Amino acid sequence: MKDRLDKKASALPRPPQSVGGAPQLSGIGPRIQTAPSEPLVYTFPFPEASHSRVRAEMKKADRDFEHEEQSRVLTHQARRALAIRWICRILAVFAHEACDLARSGAPDWSLSRTEPRVSEVLRLLALQAEDSKFVGGNKPDLTDEGDVREQVYAEIAKSSEWSQYQVELVGLLDHCAGSHPDILPGAGRTGQTTAGAERELPQKSYGSPMGRNLDRLRLESGWSFDDMAKATEIDKSLILGHVNKGKNAYPSTLATYARVFTEKLGRPITVAELKG
Repeated sequence: MKDRLDKKASALPRPPQSVGGAPQLSGIGPRIQTAPSEPLVYTFPFPEASHSRVRAEMKKADRDFEHEEQSRVLTHQARRALAIRWICRILAVFAHEACDLARSGAPDWSLSRTEPRVSEVLRLLALQAEDSKFVGGNKPDLTDEGDVREQVYAEIAKSSEWSQYQVELVGLLDHCAGSHPDILPGAGRTGQTTAGAERELPQKSYGSPMGRNLDRLRLESGWSFDDMAKATEIDKSLILGHVNKGKNAYPSTLATYARVFTEKLGRPITVAELKG
């Protein structure tokens, strides 16, 4: 009798294994698809202390992601949303370190270098998320041929971390005003220009470079001033003051302009571009 039972047991299929090697019953419990992330490899000088702080946040974000995965079954969309949150958390620490380095006058750090480096780290994090947060599963649409997809940029631009980064940039601009002639205004992630919108600008004088840039982006978006006021939830009279009269804008207002134009145009619009 015992021999017959042993033979039946040996004939049963073995339970499937998770990515980590632990038994995983089909349809029961979460599917483990997360692996520890690798440290970022920077292509520019980055102090060890700053590097350590970014790595520490990455490890904490890894643990939080693993906790979410173990506590519930993640759909592909839920996993993708968690991956974007993971990116935002780590990017926020790097962006803060980068702004601090530029503000302190650290060697090889300036405002003109800060934004391209933040964009590069964002690209590295998106690639890392695809590799470490979707092991053995369907890859998400975070990158395309090694570059961050425009839709993902737009989603990240809605985050509180990105808004805080924009506010820090405004402070950095104020700090560096007049002392850094190498600032390159108006440079986007891909170096795209808006010559068409420039040609359509009315022949009028603007109170400030920011006013001209806001009007250029408004025209590129195909908006009237009423449309712009509705999209930004900023009073039309205040927008007209920024565009036509050269009035200064609060950091939070600049961050709102940058976020809304990023979403509308499908490419990153930075505070530096607005103020340039």
